[in-house]
Amino acid sequence: MKVLDMDSKFHPHGSYEGTIDGRLLISTHGGAWNVEMYQKAARTALPLIRELNATGYWGTLIVLDTTMLNHPDVFKVGRNWVLSPEVSNMVGVAWVISPRLEGYAFLIHLYRELYEGLVQSAIFDTLEEARDWMHRKIDDRVKSHEGKT
Repeated sequence: MKVLDMDSKFHPHGSYEGTIDGRLLISTHGGAWNVEMYQKAARTALPLIRELNATGYWGTLIVLDTTMLNHPDVFKVGRNWVLSPEVSNMVGVAWVISPRLEGYAFLIHLYRELYEGLVQSAIFDTLEEARDWMHRKIDDRVKSHEGKT
């Protein structure tokens, strides 16, 4: 996959932690990411994603915990990633972004539009709101595909 195989002489900047909670991949992103950090996070998340894909439809909750600032190429790579076969059962992305985060006022529109036309996405202030929304989206997808197989 192109996102994972890009070569670079730069070190990853930022942090990533991913966990599975039922049908959700909860990803916590720290710091301002470069493309190398995106690649590292994708490689780290891939076993979790494969586990989720094996169970059916799932969703991603992305928690930004320090800043909204990233290298501009991170957003391009992110758009490509949601189109990849690795995430084919992903229903959507729920962002958890506090209005108090660095860059909120001038970057929130970018996050709102990032996956437009590719996958369902929304922005929430709390993890609970994001979790509830994503569970509804997954349930809707499951119901819409019942009896079609």
